[in-house]
Amino acid sequence: MRSSLALVAAVAAGVAAAASAGPASTPLLALQLGGLDESSYLVRVDPRKLEPMGTGLRLPGWAFGFRAAWSPTGDAVAVVPKPDETKERLHLVDAATLRLRGKVALEGHDVCALAWPAPRTILALAGEHGCYNEQRRLLALRIDPVAKRIVSQVAVPVDWSVDAVATVPGGVAAVVRDTLVVFTTRGVRRAKLPSGSVAAAIASGTRDRIFVAGFDGSVTTWTPDGRVDVHRWRATASVTKGNTPAISAAWLGGETLAIARGRLGGPRNLPLGARLVDTRTWRSRVLDGSALGVARAGDRVVAWGRDGLRLYARDGRLLRRALRGADLRYVRIRDRYAYAAEEASADVVDLVSGREPRGADSNLVYGLLLP
Repeated sequence: MRSSLALVAAVAAGVAAAASAGPASTPLLALQLGGLDESSYLVRVDPRKLEPMGTGLRLPGWAFGFRAAWSPTGDAVAVVPKPDETKERLHLVDAATLRLRGKVALEGHDVCALAWPAPRTILALAGEHGCYNEQRRLLALRIDPVAKRIVSQVAVPVDWSVDAVATVPGGVAAVVRDTLVVFTTRGVRRAKLPSGSVAAAIASGTRDRIFVAGFDGSVTTWTPDGRVDVHRWRATASVTKGNTPAISAAWLGGETLAIARGRLGGPRNLPLGARLVDTRTWRSRVLDGSALGVARAGDRVVAWGRDGLRLYARDGRLLRRALRGADLRYVRIRDRYAYAAEEASADVVDLVSGREPRGADSNLVYGLLLP
């Protein structure tokens, strides 16, 4: 009994660290993506049940996807619904009231990555011909949310389509085939990556390092001085053929990176497992052989895939299992809650108490606006 109570206390302490990482008053918001010829709505969501609270803010036009970024103080959010690749607008919304503060025309560009690193600075990497079509350049847009206009635009040479994006300290990063583009308040940096698998995931770590995890099992490290190093492990080199590749990476602190790979589709998803990587020694070890993906939860990590999700300590100790029997495709973490989506359903897991309220809307998991 005493050991069980100690485990619960350890889980609670670790997840509490995640809750303290952002403004305590930040509400949980989601974009309900409208169907064809239907409007989308930005709604407040009950974090315990993943249920909309009220009708929310109607946004013009339907959307097949979106990009979003929270203001540095958490009092506002910038949302770019995507009705198509040429008709996007950036909407500035008050987080407390869900009232529209204003809109910014994006001049026909498709926003691939978005960040709000300073009160008067929103940064976007945008494609001239869509994010996922072949193109020769991305546009680095600097937007003033007070003046509600694009104040600068820089063309960044690339070759091919965007494969991965992420928010990094001070801005955004994107992988475009064999090029890493880093756009922060200090400017735009480019780096050539070793040719490898197209599918990738980006995570940022201490000392402004950026990690690019490839579907071939490699990890490439970029540092602000422009140095690029590649790390490979023979045990992870094989790549199983199949449907849509899925890869995720999460920085856990303590010089530890978690990565996971798998494939989506078919009667069942195909997990290729999750690993923990020590970024000082570059030694790698298996965390969860049945995982499809990973996500950070405070200084812990959630691995998911076949047979639900598992919560691990940073040293790899298993702390909790949930949603046994579920074949999960996607998981989002916010404070003490994990929002897990299967192909046509979703569930909420309280990582502290272990409660598993069932029957949430899987579309809301994909539509969550998380800092």
